[in-house]
Amino acid sequence: MIAAVCFAVGVLTVLSTCLALFTPRRPLVVGWLAWVVGLVPCEVPRAALVLNTLLLVVSIVVVPLHAVLGVLAIACFAAAMLGDLVLARRSRTAEPAIRRALRTALGDDFERAVDPELVPVARRPVSPLREGLAPFAAQRRNVEHVADVPYGGDAGTRNQLDLYCDRSRPQGCPVLIYVHGGAWTHGKKDQQGLPIMYHFASRGWLCVQPNYRLCPDATFPDQIVDIKRAIGWVHDHAHEHGGDPQQIFITGGSAGGHLSALAALTINDPTLQPGFEDAETSVVAAMPLYGDYDWLDRHGERAERGLDRMKYFADKIVKCSADTDRERWEQGSPLSHVRADAPPFFVVHGARDTMLLVEDARHFATALQSVSEAPVAYAELPGAQHAFDGFQSVRCGSVINGMEWFTAWVRTTRLRVV
Repeated sequence: MIAAVCFAVGVLTVLSTCLALFTPRRPLVVGWLAWVVGLVPCEVPRAALVLNTLLLVVSIVVVPLHAVLGVLAIACFAAAMLGDLVLARRSRTAEPAIRRALRTALGDDFERAVDPELVPVARRPVSPLREGLAPFAAQRRNVEHVADVPYGGDAGTRNQLDLYCDRSRPQGCPVLIYVHGGAWTHGKKDQQGLPIMYHFASRGWLCVQPNYRLCPDATFPDQIVDIKRAIGWVHDHAHEHGGDPQQIFITGGSAGGHLSALAALTINDPTLQPGFEDAETSVVAAMPLYGDYDWLDRHGERAERGLDRMKYFADKIVKCSADTDRERWEQGSPLSHVRADAPPFFVVHGARDTMLLVEDARHFATALQSVSEAPVAYAELPGAQHAFDGFQSVRCGSVINGMEWFTAWVRTTRLRVV
């Protein structure tokens, strides 16, 4: 009985490791399974390695070595550990990929252009040891979390935001807004992007996470209206918490990546600010992560892979078909809003994302690069899945490093005279 249980667990570990290593994106159900089952070994392989090592040791101790299933279980755990080592090695490729993207967009010597006062601290925000032993521990002792601050509107808790700030309460600090994901139907502030929030707050930033109305109770554009209302609140009230409203950056993952990109491309658009048309909703730069940029699938990437999401959007999000109200679908697609006067962008996507296709991110970044007068950096992370910023991992740490350098460059070249 013990041998059978160990074997069953061993098979699951090998399956999850294989799905992380090879990450099939079609058919749809297999791609979804690859994300659900393979996310942990893919994004925190050192934690998976620690767990599989413990399981291997336990199996050796408790399973009779003459039992065939016991021997197979030990083999499974050993194979999973080898896969974890490959995944750990792969995660280290994120940093050079990010650095190449920044150099391509900002210049080969962009580091030297950064004001010395703004140069990021030269240390890894996440160590391999921390990934292995504490992948979910994002909190920092010097960061204060202020929850449930109303930012306007009449949707109750969905019109509240959380603040993260250094306990020393620095004044005139830059502001980072993180928009949570959840397919526009679920999700909550304080559940996503915490490694980014706590890291930037610990470096003296004011970090903001808003809730927004969710479908199917809400209907697009309710979500972007709420995000713009939250940006307007930051412009009006950031100074009360030490923030500088002239230094507002926006980021977010998945649906939050979509909304952060859309907000940055529709600055001060009165059609998306009903009742607060004159509010200031500008941001200095956007850093969308694994976002959704083209609801209309203009390049046929989703259709080619059997990802028919048009019905999902028509039923739950936009609540009309693209044929009956194409303008509404265009309004929700960041690809439709690429413009010459867009702020600087840093677009980051996982090369093995099975939930939102990397091809769509490529098309969006290319289109924006072709028209924007501001830099557009695009980093494609080898081996990365969806939601890579949810863990204290080496890969997430590399993304944070890139975000720090990007924001430092923007603050130097756009907001200061050096």
